[in-house]
Amino acid sequence: MHVDTDKIHLAAEALGELAWTLKQAAHDLEERSQALGQPWGDDKNGKSFAGEYLQPHSDALKAGTDGGAALDDAAGQLNDLVAALNAIEAQAVITGQQVAIEPTDGA
Repeated sequence: MHVDTDKIHLAAEALGELAWTLKQAAHDLEERSQALGQPWGDDKNGKSFAGEYLQPHSDALKAGTDGGAALDDAAGQLNDLVAALNAIEAQAVITGQQVAIEPTDGA
């Protein structure tokens, strides 16, 4: 069996970059939203707009930060997998070097 740990490592790096991009997008959205302030008034229409806007806005920020954290975690798990596979391979090489087959009489 062969596992291409180089490709797994590349996938982990790609997930890490995607995680950073997603978290940065959420951060930028939050900063820009705060900088713009509340573009609605305190009248009936403003309150109606805010009622429809605030929860989806909060959900988008949470999705960005939670999604980025999940991708970071997945990248870390892939890196852990690569390290474990490399350790297994190194141990298998050591074990293979230690095992010597001695011919027996009549073999």
